[in-house]
Amino acid sequence: MQLEKEQLLTAPLPRMAGKLTFMRSRTADILELTADNLSVLGIPLEKNCGENTGCRYGPLALRETSVYYGWFNNPQFKSSPVDVVTRTQIDTSSINNRLVDIGDIPIAGLQKINAEERICRTLQMLQKQECPCIILGGDETIVFPTVKGMSHNNRIGFIQIGSSTFSEKSMRRLFLEGILNPSNTIFVSPVMFHTKEFVSEFKNGGGIIISSSEMRNSYSNYSNMFYQNISRVDIVVAHMDLSALDSSIHGMVEVPNFNGLSLREIQEILIALGQIPLAALIITGLNPTINGLGIVKIGQRLLVTALLKYIYARLGLTKN
Repeated sequence: MQLEKEQLLTAPLPRMAGKLTFMRSRTADILELTADNLSVLGIPLEKNCGENTGCRYGPLALRETSVYYGWFNNPQFKSSPVDVVTRTQIDTSSINNRLVDIGDIPIAGLQKINAEERICRTLQMLQKQECPCIILGGDETIVFPTVKGMSHNNRIGFIQIGSSTFSEKSMRRLFLEGILNPSNTIFVSPVMFHTKEFVSEFKNGGGIIISSSEMRNSYSNYSNMFYQNISRVDIVVAHMDLSALDSSIHGMVEVPNFNGLSLREIQEILIALGQIPLAALIITGLNPTINGLGIVKIGQRLLVTALLKYIYARLGLTKN
């Protein structure tokens, strides 16, 4: 007797089932990308010491959190996601084919020099496709090889949102090797460095440091502020270092803030970054093994909410 084949799965997949991609976007190969796409790339690299231990899980954690906003290719999401700040629905229909996830760079087990070489090669390939990207990183050690890879035959403009004490070494290295020029670099508060000497050298070289209060006073002029940084360069890269931001965000806080900058202000900064021809937005410093922005998902959801603003602005789908 031949048993009749039954279709065991008749309902949509659970939220966390299937292949995990950023916001349930489709997957793609680098060589398939065009300038019309916005790609998401994971670089799970860390120093494996101190506060950095666990940052390599940052790309995975952000993808897991992003499925709460994941409407792509999943029939169970019959309504648009809602902006948790403005309480308005977000129309997602026009970005389903433009936002793609190209996975992680496989660097597990590689020595530092080999991992950096692989990151450089991958970013060179991505740059050849002229495809803008969001990079979900581990700690700040990914910044040097990422910027180096993108700087191939290009003059780089650099915008740093938040800077921890760990960032000074990476920045010095970029300046010393001539990959970056301080005069084409902007630091946005909070900025924390080991030495006053570095800050002095940076400012003397033409670098700009903008405090939280200055950002607040320039609320409606972020785009013009950033445009000044790209007039003399070929491409612009931005880096948001979450380790420099306050990790005590809690769901009961009426106005969530990132170490002096409110969520709305962070969103406005990301919108401004999306409105300039940004080649890459690098996110580092998320450690999902500790509290705050990590194991408590609220902080991660707020970050993804802010990233939605960047995605829409970068794809030219918002005028805000």
